[in-house]
Amino acid sequence: MKNNCEIIKDLSVLVKDGIATKESEKVVKEHIAECENCGNYYKSITDEIDLNKNEINIEDRQTKGIVSYGKKIKKIILGTVIVVGISVVAYIMIIVAFISAPFFFYDKNETTNISDYREFDTIHNEEQCMWSFLYVFPEKINNPDKVKSYYYYCDNKGLFDNSYQMYLESEFSEDEFKEEVKRLSEIKVKYEGDENSIVYNNNDFKYPAYVAIKDKDCTYEYALVDDENNRVMYVYTRFMYESDIKFDKEYLPKNFMNNASGLNGDSIYRFGTTIPRKDELEK
Repeated sequence: MKNNCEIIKDLSVLVKDGIATKESEKVVKEHIAECENCGNYYKSITDEIDLNKNEINIEDRQTKGIVSYGKKIKKIILGTVIVVGISVVAYIMIIVAFISAPFFFYDKNETTNISDYREFDTIHNEEQCMWSFLYVFPEKINNPDKVKSYYYYCDNKGLFDNSYQMYLESEFSEDEFKEEVKRLSEIKVKYEGDENSIVYNNNDFKYPAYVAIKDKDCTYEYALVDDENNRVMYVYTRFMYESDIKFDKEYLPKNFMNNASGLNGDSIYRFGTTIPRKDELEK
């Protein structure tokens, strides 16, 4: 009997693994139905299978849970990245729109009509933002017929400052010419006991020049004197490059706007870092 039980136990393993013949499986089941010891043995090895299956199922559920949690985290991270990305793009678009808006929506004052001479009331702070009092230019035009050319332009495309160019070309009688050159040579600006005088420059221009501003704050103001023809060309520019200039470019100084930041430039209207108001100047 014992030998039969040992054989049945061996066959039970084959039955458990599903590799026993049908006849062997039948013999095992008939035997364990009558033999309590073999029945308990068969039950123990099949219970071990179920336990392993349960452990596998638990591990599988845990794995699936971890995977599911990981997917949720990925979705949260992805959502956060998308929201942050959209916010950054929107922020950049707002900044770009703010910076570029003046290039599409701006005011300008442009004229070639000498009757508009020194009319600076089209754009907000048009005269105040010049950083100049235009002392080089005549205060008024006494004889419009002697004006050969006039051009004035101002716009507020810049974020903080306006852009300008102003050109006046006039001819004079011999006496008038001498008087005008004398006026130019005597231009001075006085403020709190200090005095700045016009600069005579015979090196950087096509004609001898009386210079009020050069290479300072991206601004130029000067008068070119043509002795042979009793002619004076008056020029004022601010935040303008050579490609923007509408009058004859031969009247621009050498290296125009190459050193216009102002480190080595001059302005008779500046006293240190101060540009006084016109009503603050001494007579």
